[in-house]
Order: sequence, then C-alpha cells, then structure tokens
Amino acid sequence: MALNGSNERPTTRTRTDGSEDEHSSNAEPNRSSTVWYQDGSIVLQAANTRFRVHHTILAKNSPIFGDMMSIGEPGGDENVEGCPLVVLHDSAEDLETLLRALYDRQYFDPRKTQPLSVITPILRLSKKYEIQYLYDDALGILTTEYPDTLKGWDEKFQRSVPAITRYAGLSFDVANLARELDLQSLLPCALYRCLLQDLERILDGITDPETSHVLKLSPHNQRVVMLGLPKVMCWSMNTACMWIGEGMQEMKQCNSKKCKRGFKGMSDYFRSAFPRSRALHRWSSKWDHKFCEKCLEVVKPRYEERRAHFWTQLPVYFDLAPSDG
Repeated sequence: MALNGSNERPTTRTRTDGSEDEHSSNAEPNRSSTVWYQDGSIVLQAANTRFRVHHTILAKNSPIFGDMMSIGEPGGDENVEGCPLVVLHDSAEDLETLLRALYDRQYFDPRKTQPLSVITPILRLSKKYEIQYLYDDALGILTTEYPDTLKGWDEKFQRSVPAITRYAGLSFDVANLARELDLQSLLPCALYRCLLQDLERILDGITDPETSHVLKLSPHNQRVVMLGLPKVMCWSMNTACMWIGEGMQEMKQCNSKKCKRGFKGMSDYFRSAFPRSRALHRWSSKWDHKFCEKCLEVVKPRYEERRAHFWTQLPVYFDLAPSDG
C-alpha cells in the first residue's frame, strides 16, 4: 500500500527578535534521553525536545527526511553542536516513538503484541514522512486485530496472543484513528466492534480504571454507529435467521424432533443476544449435533452464506464503500 504523505516539509528553525517560536518556550530545549547519538549528523526538534540522529539513516528510509540535506551547512544559529537544526511540527512524544522504531527493531517488533500508544504515532508519522516499511508494519498489526476480510476475522479468534494490547475502549480508539488517517479498510470491523458495546458506553464513553480518562468515539463515529445499530440488529433478527427458515422449508420431510429442537434452539440463540449482534459468530462444532446428517448438509452451508453476506454489508450499514471480502 503506497503512502499518501503530507506535502508539509520540515523547515529550519527561524528566529524572530523579541518573539517566541510556536514550537519553543522560554525554557532551554531538552535533549532526548532515548534518542541522542553523539556521532549523529543532524538534530531534530519537536516542541521543546531535541533528537540527535544520523542523516544517512533518515534519508535511507524517508524521502522527506532525505530533503533535509538541502538545509545548508552547519554554522550560526541554525546549528547545535555542529549539526543542522531542523524543527518539526510534531509532538515530541510521537517523534521519539518514530525514531526509536526506526533505530531499534526490538522496540517495535510487529511479531509481538504492541500497545496502540506505540502503533498510533508510528502509523501517523510514517505516513507523513513516507517511511513505507514502518507504515506497512503498523497497518498490518491493526489489520490483524481489525481485519478487512471474513477470513481474517475468523483467524483472529484462533490466535492465542493478540496483535494489540487489549483494554476497554480499544475499538473506540482504533475507529477514531482509522477515521483520522482515512484508513477505510479498518473502519467496518472497528465500528462493528464498537457497536457490540453497551449503548451507554457508546453514548457516554468508557472510563479507563487506571487513569480515569474517558475514552469516547468521535462525534462522527458515534453518529455512524448509532445509525448503523438498527440496520445491524434488523439484519441479525431477521435476515440472519433467514437461513433457519430456509433450512426448515427445505427439510420439511425431516420429522426428527431433534432437528426441530435444533432449529428452535439456533433461532433463540441469535435472538436472545438483542440488542447485540451475533451475526458474525462462527459455526460451532457443538451445533453439528443439533441436526440429523441430511439437515446439517443444508443448514451449515446456508448459515455460512448468510454470515458471509452480512460481512459484505457491514460497510453499507456504516455508510462506507462496499467491501470486497
């Protein structure tokens, strides 16, 4: 997936007598305690924090950072310890996370569970500065946890280790991030998982027990979820159960009380979830024993067909582009 990087380029620090740069304060800028290499050739500053890094490493991974070579020779007010000073319009925390990921593969290993607090700045700034491999890794982690295919959804529940550190409100944060960065492929799954929350949480947010911070959907996402809720529930209560009716119709010749109990039990199972949806629940092997062999040959494929159809309709329920998978 190619990046759509920002056209905004880093600029050298400009000073105006008697005034204060919007990225600085009266306090002396601080050196980063984690990203300061004595043999570095360029100093980046975000807010009030400076990072001494290597231009060759930046240029190798980012065409945007590669342009910094044209800033000029060291010297004068534009230099720090003989290195060109470049002021960036990013938060110091976000830039530190990006640089640590760039320098230390163990810090951001996509094969291991990662916190969203690390994934977010890497995704945001790797897109801005066109660092393709970090962008792909960060997006890949999000897609693993919030897949864009039904196959990916099923595989997600077969893994013992999550791709993202889980916490209450994670889906809210992912939906908001996907909306911010226009990651359309993540939105159907993320919004659906938001919809599975209690109505009170959707409206009022979820309080983090450790920080007391309230995690909320953005107004746009909240509106989309609320408008999508009746559409999803209508499908779950009616269309999702259509396979049951179709199965019963086709298996009229079956007089087994076991199968009749099976059809009723399945119907009750899906309807009892209201106001939540069970439309994407995978077929359970326990359900195989609810029907005779002939009924099972009809019921199970019908169930999978309706489930797959529901997945393709998720983007429609949330006013997004139709899904391919």
